[in-house]
Amino acid sequence: SYHGDNLEGAVGPALTNTEHTAEEIAQIAVNGIEEDGQQKMPPSWEGSEEDLQVLAEFIDGLSE
Repeated sequence: SYHGDNLEGAVGPALTNTEHTAEEIAQIAVNGIEEDGQQKMPPSWEGSEEDLQVLAEFIDGLSE
């Protein structure tokens, strides 16, 4: 997978031990990431707001 089979990072960054808050993770999923004028991650979220919050809190919890 893009973030690795165990979310350890592969093509995309690791999702474990991220420095982002759940709110930031949700915003990244909705808006993507642009750095130096380059799209690092496209906006991709198409689910519900509730599912987005569950996902963001799950990823945030991987850092605890």
